[in-house]
Amino acid sequence: MSIFDYAIQMENEGAAFYRELAEKSPNSSVQQVLRMLAAEEDKHAAVIRAMAAQQPAGAETEAADVLANAKNIFRRAKEFGEKFVTETDQIHLYRQALEIEQKSRAFYLDRADQAERPEHKQIFERLAEEEGRHEELLENLIELVSRPKQWLENAEFFHPEEY
Repeated sequence: MSIFDYAIQMENEGAAFYRELAEKSPNSSVQQVLRMLAAEEDKHAAVIRAMAAQQPAGAETEAADVLANAKNIFRRAKEFGEKFVTETDQIHLYRQALEIEQKSRAFYLDRADQAERPEHKQIFERLAEEEGRHEELLENLIELVSRPKQWLENAEFFHPEEY
């Protein structure tokens, strides 16, 4: 299996995992965010397929602002009074997704270091950066479902204070 095939498989599995999580989530806002992450993973797979075919990656390499989009989703949920149901098995699955994103980021950073073509290095670095944003989003999602009342009081990302 080539490195490109491996990366495409990794992204396809990630997208499927996010879609499965979305189906299991009791919260419509969380479902939206998980579907957004699945779509991001689909875009990553498309970029890698283009690299493997030695075609320009095109617009798929443009960074999506997943954090801002998720923030808007949760802000609207708060405005409409959506209740966030917390289920411990969901938290476990979100932590598992976080680990996957961390491994993906490390994988792309490693591939960037080993890339022979400058354009491949740049794309791998961009993918690693996007996986880092996914990590950040999942960390906030874990915090939201772990402490929904406190999180929604101040629906901003980055809650460094200890509870």
